[in-house]
Amino acid sequence: MTAGTVTRDGLEAMINGCLENSALYQLVLTLKNSPTPAIQQEETLTGDEAGTMTPMWGSHRWGGRIHPVPQDFTFPNSCSQIAWQYWMCGDRQKRYPPLRNLSRDDMPSKNMRKRLSDLRYLMQLVEKRVEEQGKWIANPSIEQSNEMFEVGKDVLDISVVSEKGRKRRGLQMKWTSTSMVTQVRNKRKSHRTS
Repeated sequence: MTAGTVTRDGLEAMINGCLENSALYQLVLTLKNSPTPAIQQEETLTGDEAGTMTPMWGSHRWGGRIHPVPQDFTFPNSCSQIAWQYWMCGDRQKRYPPLRNLSRDDMPSKNMRKRLSDLRYLMQLVEKRVEEQGKWIANPSIEQSNEMFEVGKDVLDISVVSEKGRKRRGLQMKWTSTSMVTQVRNKRKSHRTS
């Protein structure tokens, strides 16, 4: 838009710049990336703000876009049940949404996209089992997510003895362990070929 000439590209760039700086743009991105209702609210019950509504999940600007997690986000390095809690409920203290709402575009690196893919693979197996048993709750509390995990955890159960005769911790193994993802995949492949 130099010398008083308005072009479509120039106008589009100006409008996009304005939208990116507005809350409307954040809302559109959140809704676009969330399979479940993303704008959840909870009451703030402290101090002068008692009774006001505040967003439950945060937003972070990096890489030229707005994301539900910060650029230094890392997945919880925990057992599969704790990972399930984060998958279903998020982290209210850090204002992270349920991890199942994240997309690969929300991950800052190739390694983090791989971690999300691994987590999604494991957690969707549990989801499917819970749905098959008729126990699915879309937005559960921590207690409800634990009850759901009890229904579906058997799909993650791996042998407590490795091929080399070493003892494993089974479901207590950290989900981030390559061997857990590999073991679950191998177990599922062997059941399909049997």
